[in-house]
Amino acid sequence: RDAARAGVVRHRLMRTEDDQLGQMRRGGVEALLGALSLSNPAVHARAVAIKNLASEVLATLGEADRWDVEVAAMLSQFGAVTLPEATFDKLQRGFVLDAGEKELAAKLPQIVDDLLSEIPGLDCVREIIAEHFSELPEARISRNGCLLRLVVEFEAMVSDGQPFEVIFAVLRLRHDGPAAMIISALESGCIAADLHRDVAEVSVEQLCPGMVAMTPHESDHDKVAKATDATAR
Repeated sequence: RDAARAGVVRHRLMRTEDDQLGQMRRGGVEALLGALSLSNPAVHARAVAIKNLASEVLATLGEADRWDVEVAAMLSQFGAVTLPEATFDKLQRGFVLDAGEKELAAKLPQIVDDLLSEIPGLDCVREIIAEHFSELPEARISRNGCLLRLVVEFEAMVSDGQPFEVIFAVLRLRHDGPAAMIISALESGCIAADLHRDVAEVSVEQLCPGMVAMTPHESDHDKVAKATDATAR
């Protein structure tokens, strides 16, 4: 009987510790995201867009437990608050960075990891982010790391105004193997519908924030060729 009681006490203590750790973890994440939304709304908006993409992909793949990936998607962008606005804009849209900008961007993974190391219970989140930033091929990283890498790349091309057929053609040229399933999930109708934008001609006076300028005389084939050529360079 005494052994049984001791076992119940240990179980309750373990549950209490787990609950406290979960509260500290969630509280720390919420504090970081709150600070991000106040300090840099543009970076926060991109983080939310990437998180939503990751969540939709996981739903398409039938994954119920999405917390680690969603948090990794949000916090992976935190280091961008240290970038000049022009550099962040180029990074967000997938443009080529100059030497100085590359040096700044190269520091982002360590900035993010140092920040997250202060919050207990985020080992899986930190691993996903580290894989996203790494130069390892997708065959050597986890599916979640591959997923984050792809949705960040996808979001950059969406921000640059690329049509979906071009985006997916480029993704399939750049990635294969384990990435194929994730690309197919990205291409599913539920995500495409959420990101669909109407194309229309407007005057300068009708321009509004959030509109993306498109090149009307350029075929999708030309865009794929240019994107592929830029990747090769």
